[in-house]
Amino acid sequence: FFFSSRRRHTRSSLVSWARRCVQEKDVKVWLSFAKFEASINEKTKARKIFSEAYEHFKKENMTEERVMVLENWQKYEEESGDKEHLDYVKGKLPKRIKKRRKANIGMEEEGKELSLIHI
Repeated sequence: FFFSSRRRHTRSSLVSWARRCVQEKDVKVWLSFAKFEASINEKTKARKIFSEAYEHFKKENMTEERVMVLENWQKYEEESGDKEHLDYVKGKLPKRIKKRRKANIGMEEEGKELSLIHI
């Protein structure tokens, strides 16, 4: 009885967590959910959550959050996954380029501004 009750409680908590992921745009909620599934050795579910989070933030056009998901997913695959899944995630990572442009500091001074762009 104890285990079945505990399993029902865990399952309902997971359903609640999944709903919260969809409702909120907080990347930390998605990552916590994926890491929880990974911690209980649910690799397939963890990957599915990483994938859903990636698609969610892509659809919402939230680049920084999407990059955070991919970086955490890559770290997970490096630690617990296999080469095939790691290569898949690496293929989704955006390329970072440095872009320099002139910045007007004052009337007489000109400097250079450096920014990172994800493509």
